[in-house]
Amino acid sequence: MIHISFSKNRRGRFQLAALLGTSAVLAATLWAPPMGAASPQAATPSAVTYQVGDALALDEFDRTGHSLGRALVGGRWATASPTGLLTLAGGAATWSGFTRGQTTHAWLPAVSASDQVLVASFSFGVVSRAHYGMSHRTVLRRQTNGDGYVTAASVLSNGQVSLGLSRVSNRVITSLARVPVAATLTTGKVLNVQTRVVDTTRVQLLARVWVVGAPRPGWQIAYTDSSPQAIRSPGAVGVNAYMGSVGAGRAVTLTRLISRELVAPA
Repeated sequence: MIHISFSKNRRGRFQLAALLGTSAVLAATLWAPPMGAASPQAATPSAVTYQVGDALALDEFDRTGHSLGRALVGGRWATASPTGLLTLAGGAATWSGFTRGQTTHAWLPAVSASDQVLVASFSFGVVSRAHYGMSHRTVLRRQTNGDGYVTAASVLSNGQVSLGLSRVSNRVITSLARVPVAATLTTGKVLNVQTRVVDTTRVQLLARVWVVGAPRPGWQIAYTDSSPQAIRSPGAVGVNAYMGSVGAGRAVTLTRLISRELVAPA
């Protein structure tokens, strides 16, 4: 199991101590289920150890304006319309004014990596009993045509959060695994969405989601992609958000994104 510790920094945010350390070692939980299999259970550890390398991307959005601009690490953000109404303020990037069926995309095209771990933190305002209807997503190995691996945390009724993993290949979306209820949100909380991807022959993916302040769970999704459509090329990192056909959610707020390279043993 990966051991990642959390501590509060001077701004009151939770930082990923293991990910920010330059010499940290990540004990990888490489699990190889049969081709096409997926499990909501925590992955079984193996003897393989990955060292956490340099930061590939990092942003805490400590600026103002209506354009994402340049990340602290990872270069300039790119966006794809429709982007909604974007505002940078208070250490957060907020997209608002969503309409039904709308998706907004943001990614760092200067980043290119195969093996990495990504954490994105999304902040929430009022979470009611009504169906929220927004899907908060991260993207790994994003190709120039938009292909990549997508982890989606969808907020449903009563603050329940489902977790899904999918692959976009040649613009075809394939659902790989899903956990119906992976976490439960309440008003004013922050949700962490974490994904790890390694290997290029049998692509191994792990994902989980948890509310800041609650115990971090084991890996909730473990999937090995050996299909011909697997994304084997290095790619960028990013986020996107989607508003469903029903629900009360109208905005997405991203407070932090960090990706670190994973270095395989020699």
